[in-house]
Amino acid sequence: MKFRFIEMVMDAIIVLKDVIQYMGMEFLYFPEDKTEYIPSVIILIIFMIGAGLAMYFFIKHSKKEEKKTEDQYRDIINKDTD
Repeated sequence: MKFRFIEMVMDAIIVLKDVIQYMGMEFLYFPEDKTEYIPSVIILIIFMIGAGLAMYFFIKHSKKEEKKTEDQYRDIINKDTD
């Protein structure tokens, strides 16, 4: 019974390995030709620039909203401190 379970697990691992290879998702694939990294690096740089720009615009918009809120509620804040 114990050996049958081990056989089933090993069969499942073999099938899973075949599925992963079929789908082209080899684990930790490091190509010999390092030029295959170039498209990945270019895409990474594009996304990092996009993330930086998005963060910049979020901060800029947040500061505008903060200033608008302070201007709108300045009278209420001043009444509470008096």
